[in-house]
Amino acid sequence: MRHDPKFVATIAKLLPVLHGHRPLQGMNFEQLCDYLAYFWNHGTMSCAFDDLDKPVGVCLIKLFAQLDGFLDEFIHQPEGEFCMIVLLVADTPNVMEQLCAELVSRWGTGWTMLWDRGTRTEAGAPRMFRWDQFEKITRRLTYGLIENAPNV
Repeated sequence: MRHDPKFVATIAKLLPVLHGHRPLQGMNFEQLCDYLAYFWNHGTMSCAFDDLDKPVGVCLIKLFAQLDGFLDEFIHQPEGEFCMIVLLVADTPNVMEQLCAELVSRWGTGWTMLWDRGTRTEAGAPRMFRWDQFEKITRRLTYGLIENAPNV
């Protein structure tokens, strides 16, 4: 598949933070671009770079209306009530806050959140949180930085 050169350049820069994380393991660069283009084009991808343009984080989410939508790899129903974090990689709590704030400003709050945290997820099913529970988790993970973010 052909992609915009700016997108391809961004994905190339993100490789150090993408490498080795589920669901991206084993993908070559072309497959990675094809997969990530879906999130990029739907506005459900957020990425961060430091002052030296080094990648420091990326977050992918999917939005859907019915709970079983989390099983659909490529679903986009922003009118629904569910949001699943597909991938969240951040090198510091500040980056996690930045990624979260960008997606919240784009899509709003109040979702029922699903999050598969790999080995921290029990029995292979993603954990599900009410929005207030998710806010509490993000406050803990970001050392309270999320409270100072706009629109959060």
